[in-house]
Amino acid sequence: MRHYRAGSKRVVSGQRADIAIAGWGGKTYGCERGFTLTELIIVIAIIGILTTVASPNISRLLANIRMHSSIKEIASELQLARLKAISQGTDITVCFYDTSPGSLHLDFPQYTNGFFSTYVDTTDWCPSSGSTLSPPSSENLSLSEFRRFKAGVRALPVGIDVRPPQTNHFTFNSRGRVNPGNIEFSNPGTQSTRKIKVHYTGRVRICDPASGSNCT
Repeated sequence: MRHYRAGSKRVVSGQRADIAIAGWGGKTYGCERGFTLTELIIVIAIIGILTTVASPNISRLLANIRMHSSIKEIASELQLARLKAISQGTDITVCFYDTSPGSLHLDFPQYTNGFFSTYVDTTDWCPSSGSTLSPPSSENLSLSEFRRFKAGVRALPVGIDVRPPQTNHFTFNSRGRVNPGNIEFSNPGTQSTRKIKVHYTGRVRICDPASGSNCT
């Protein structure tokens, strides 16, 4: 049963004392004391120091997470392209491009770090090795072809250096075979590097060059 009793004040030996208030189940509650301004300032100063010390580590952690996420996404796209090539019985190409020029198309996104595109290899959309990696424009393709090209476009990660294979592309055939090559990733802020290795059999794996010679 819940009981309430109003608190009262009395003076004991010249000092004022607060009588506890009875609450739920007979529990008593005395007066509660809050934080002083000095205590709050000290707590804020400690939080500021901890934030300053931890900030570089947090930045490096977030940068590594962003790079790992981007690598997994590209590796997944390569694996998906291989599965499509086998299931559709045709060649599927994953091609890498530099930053898209403004003249490409008015509604084409401007990728600051380049992009890659996956498509059925029926036209010469992918530049050859040693070229400027320029993508096809709407002036060179029909509207339907350009839309099909645009549908397979994915942005390369910003803040991460991506070095595609020398051939600029991977083309999977109907048996899942592909021209082999590596994609190298490096984070300028953390100096960490990773690779996606694509074997001629179509196997795609992620490795760390610092972990051993099997990633060279």
